[in-house]
Amino acid sequence: MTTKKKLGGLGKLSQFSGIKATEPITDVEIESKKESEVVQEAIPQGSALQRVDDTPLTHVAISPSTEKLVSINIKITKAQRDWLGLVASQVRDNNTEPVLPNERVYPQHLIGMAIKLLKAAEVDWSQVRNVEELRKALNL
Repeated sequence: MTTKKKLGGLGKLSQFSGIKATEPITDVEIESKKESEVVQEAIPQGSALQRVDDTPLTHVAISPSTEKLVSINIKITKAQRDWLGLVASQVRDNNTEPVLPNERVYPQHLIGMAIKLLKAAEVDWSQVRNVEELRKALNL
């Protein structure tokens, strides 16, 4: 067995990257960040909230362009995926002039709009217990 050092004894590779070591983030900091994000998402835009001591809380609305995007994992049928792709492509093709990349329509934007439609639907969500009841509530 040889005693040859890695990188010919030059040290750690991270020493050459130019990136300074940072303090690790603790689990408590991660949890507090997650909680603040969840609380911020749970507050409807423009809502007036009251503290327990009746002092008003102010809520700064985040514009959609600066709101942080997150990934979700959903299962849809192949036909639904293909339809989303075709519709998004059709919407992009409707433009006669070039469109900025951040303004182009993709399937994720269509899904986002579907979520907005669901939120705007007059459904008593406390009464919905399964998919069939949701279909009836939405007249589908």
